[in-house]
Parts: sequence; structure tokens; C-alpha cells
Amino acid sequence: MSKHQAKGLKQYSLSALKWLWMIIVLLGFAFYINQNFNNIVAQLQLVSISSLILSILLLTLGRLSITLMTSQVLQSLGSTFSFKKLFYIVSTSELAKYLPGGIWHFVGRAGYYQSLGMPVSKTSVAILKENLWLVVSAGMASASLLVLGYTGLRYWWVLILFALIWICIIYLWGREVAPQRIVAIVLVQLSIWILNGLSFSILLNISNAPDAIIIIAAFTLSWLIGFLSLFAPGGIGVREVVLVALLLPLFSSTDISIFAITHRILWIIVELLMALFAWVFFNLDS
Repeated sequence: MSKHQAKGLKQYSLSALKWLWMIIVLLGFAFYINQNFNNIVAQLQLVSISSLILSILLLTLGRLSITLMTSQVLQSLGSTFSFKKLFYIVSTSELAKYLPGGIWHFVGRAGYYQSLGMPVSKTSVAILKENLWLVVSAGMASASLLVLGYTGLRYWWVLILFALIWICIIYLWGREVAPQRIVAIVLVQLSIWILNGLSFSILLNISNAPDAIIIIAAFTLSWLIGFLSLFAPGGIGVREVVLVALLLPLFSSTDISIFAITHRILWIIVELLMALFAWVFFNLDS
């Protein structure tokens, strides 16, 4: 077998495995819902309509924060586009992450950037930087929130240390970023995880601040692990399993499973609605 054939077989095998994973996860979700339907209905009846609406609103704001972070990445590379254009690009390209293969949202994002005149070299750097900023921010945010949730301000110096490390990473990563803008970048990145994590904690009807902070930290960490699980398109399945494992000390596995799946559904609905809104009202010429 030639090297070219071996490479093609490897790519085909990986693609087949990702399709298989998607099918297994969807069948697993369907089986779980079928087996626990009455319990799911009973649990969801405890969630008010206002909580669901607020969860969706927070998810929407979280997605908008990601668009704002994308804008900051492009500005650090000397490229500036209107928020409408970036909203269109981010909202429509992100849906492709659910396609088996794990790269189609990157391909779509690159195509959009190049259609707006960005050179291939800068496009590659922008996409890499966007995703690395997401990974670093999720890691730093989850670590900071776990310390805060479990110890309060008892170890305030640890929180300051994490903040300084976070700022230094962004500064050393791209010295083209003006020092006075680095704090703003960190705050935008932090807002992504607080907003998305809050949208999940609201479903659990948590009023205790430390528990809410731990839930936000657990959600952020589960997103990170799901994101890094390249075999799982959109982190489907992985995020939910990790979330259940992380929150077992606080809740039953059944409760977390139900609300993790519910939140995933809301997450996808928000992404679909934002993409639809972008397609209808915005375009790359606006």
C-alpha cells in the first residue's frame, strides 16, 4: 500500500469513527430519554418558563461574547470587521462543528475570512488564536472558579495569581496587543464562561452562591474537555458525561443527566436561531 493510499485510508477511518460516534451518542440520548421519560417530565416541570427563557437569554449573550472575542483576535492581527459581519461569520460557521470530521467550522470560518480579503497566512493565525484563546480562557476560568467556589476568598492570593498568569499569557502570546486592552480581553473571555455556566445553573434552581460558582466551573471544564475531544463533534456526549461526573457530589446522576441534555438542546436551539437571524438580517456586505 502506498503512502497516499495509507493516508486516505486513515482519513476515511477517522471520518467513519466520528460518524459512528455521532450515531452512538444520538441513540444513547434517545434510549436514555425513553427509559427516563416520566422522570424527565417530572424534573422539567420544576423548571419555570421564566428560567428557561433566562437560560436561553444568557446562552445568547454568551455566544455574543464569543463574537466579541473573535473581534478582539482579529483586531490584534490588524484586521477590523463590523460586528454584523463577525456575527454572521461566527453564527453560521459554528453550526458546522456538529458535522463529523471536526474541521468544517474551521473551513467555513477560513472561507469567510478569505472572502473578506484576509490572506491565507493571517487567516490560519486568526483561527488558531481564536481557539487557543477559548481553550486557555476555559482552563483559567474553571480553575479560578473552582478555587472561589470551594474556598471563597480565603485564598484570594491564588485568584490574583491566576489572573496575573492569564494576563501574562495573553501579553506574551501577542505583544501586538496594547497592554491597556489586555484586561478588557480577559474580562470578555471570562464573561463567555460565566454567562454560559449561569445559563446551566439556572436550570438547577441554585440559590446558594458557592454551589452556583462550582456549577459554572464544572460546566466550563466539561466544555473544555468536550472541545478537546476531537472524535466528538461539538463535544456531544463527552461534555454531558464529564458534567455528570463533576457534579455527582452535589446532585444525583439522574438530575444532572436530565438537565445536561436539556441544556444541550437549548444550546443547539440558540445556535440555530442565531444562525437563522444572521442569514435573514445580516450578510457579508452589510
